[in-house]
Amino acid sequence: MNRRVVVGLAILGCIAVLLGSCGPARPAGTAAPTAPAGATPALGRDPKTLVVAIYSNPSDLDPASNNEQLGNLILVATTEGLVRAKAENIEEFEPQLAERWEHNEDYTVWTFYLRKNAKFHDGTPVNAEAVKFSFTRLVQSGLGMSYILSQFITDPESQIVVKDEYTIEFRFDSPTPLLIKALSSGYGSFVISPAAVKAHEKDGDLAHEWLQTNEAGSGAYMLTEWSPNQQVVLTRFEDWWGWEQYPGFRFDKIVLKIVPEMATRRSLIEKGDVDIALDFSPQDLEALAKNPDIVVHRSETLAVRYIVLGEYGPLADPRVRQAIAYAFDYDGYVNDVLKGTAIRARGPFPHKLQCWDPNVFVYETDLEKAKALLEEAGVQPGMEIRFMCEEMDWPVQVGQILQAQLAQIGINLKIEQRDTSTYSGIFYGDVQWPERPELMAWGWWPDYNDPTDYAWPLFHSQAAGSAGANAGFYSNPRVDEILDIAPSITDTAKLCELYKEFQDIVVRQDPAWIPLVERPDVRVLRKDIGGFQANPIYVETFDFFRLYRIGY
Repeated sequence: MNRRVVVGLAILGCIAVLLGSCGPARPAGTAAPTAPAGATPALGRDPKTLVVAIYSNPSDLDPASNNEQLGNLILVATTEGLVRAKAENIEEFEPQLAERWEHNEDYTVWTFYLRKNAKFHDGTPVNAEAVKFSFTRLVQSGLGMSYILSQFITDPESQIVVKDEYTIEFRFDSPTPLLIKALSSGYGSFVISPAAVKAHEKDGDLAHEWLQTNEAGSGAYMLTEWSPNQQVVLTRFEDWWGWEQYPGFRFDKIVLKIVPEMATRRSLIEKGDVDIALDFSPQDLEALAKNPDIVVHRSETLAVRYIVLGEYGPLADPRVRQAIAYAFDYDGYVNDVLKGTAIRARGPFPHKLQCWDPNVFVYETDLEKAKALLEEAGVQPGMEIRFMCEEMDWPVQVGQILQAQLAQIGINLKIEQRDTSTYSGIFYGDVQWPERPELMAWGWWPDYNDPTDYAWPLFHSQAAGSAGANAGFYSNPRVDEILDIAPSITDTAKLCELYKEFQDIVVRQDPAWIPLVERPDVRVLRKDIGGFQANPIYVETFDFFRLYRIGY
């Protein structure tokens, strides 16, 4: 679902999967390479501290509500689920807190057997009761990420059964084959310490306020410092169950340095003052790729950038939203701004998502058509609307293109920039129009390869505001009906026929978005960082426990 702040663009082959370009990911159980005898690598700083330059403040660490990439970067390092997607695959799964699992023939009963040596950072055991507590909290919270499990689990007390201390069972009235995918999600499906939650609960909020800037997980690293606008520090958790699988050199500390200026991030990684950096322009990436000390790693994702069209105020009439979609200069954005480093999105779904319609309606730039639609809708020249975005290159560029295009058809577009934390609060908040802007820029990818998982939080009326990622408060009865029916459909052909209609509605008939581009995941690493692997679902996160510094 991101999402999640979608940043960075690939170069020289926009969807090419160049896995392994940061050094091979070693199989578990093998030691990190070491320097030859007598060699003394000269780093000039602590080699066991990994420094990552990020572009803004993380905003939320509560698994029940976090829908933002930088918060997720920390959650993935500090918190774990039962299972996860395996390596670069989105249809295979590997153990995390669960050692193994099984299901009955019709997928109505799933049983997970937990590892017995996992601990939370507060020292309490990770057991079946903790899993039930975490997932019950997630479902009953009603917060943005609750839908990941609430679409399957409506009564956690009866459907989640503790069989014994380390065995937990999920029971359903109908086949639920997608449960394993939902549990592998990079968002929401994390297990957290019941003791920590109860200790920090305030007025019945189940520690939601505390979890904005604290974690209660069992991961390889613990959150030990949160200094807004400066840095976030993660420290190695010595009692993590997985260290025996990753012997040899591992980082003791992860420092996430908050560096808003792109030019500064580039300078830091070029000089070797940071090991990893996120978010660069196509021009910067092209230059960085030529540096022999740096690797620009590109990997495939299911991510789409888009403009939210608020279904309120001056955009309440769908013809106005259609006009704005006709006005945008798609070729100029893809070819002139992005230099062909991303492909244009065809519809709201990424092309590799199940049920993507290759024949979905696609807007072409047509200012005369846009003018005619505005006249039909009774819009007078001089109308002013607002475009809000983060203080980042790509959304600002999108806003500037749209601003210039709309000026030609009599619409004044005001661009408003906000830092990531403030912007996320508005995007995922309940503020109503006119305080809520008419247009917003964002990016999204699914939690797993399923169209309902992708679409429900973006387009269902019940996902508006803090209940999901429907930032435009979009509400279409037929769209709601499709999203409500879809999870019960087991026939793939029928499911995709339904989603073909859905895609036509949200793009052509009653537009909710202007889909812009699909983009790959780009990470910039110093060449001495090994062990990195990417997965199309886990966008712009890192398995820090896999990483090592070559030569130490």
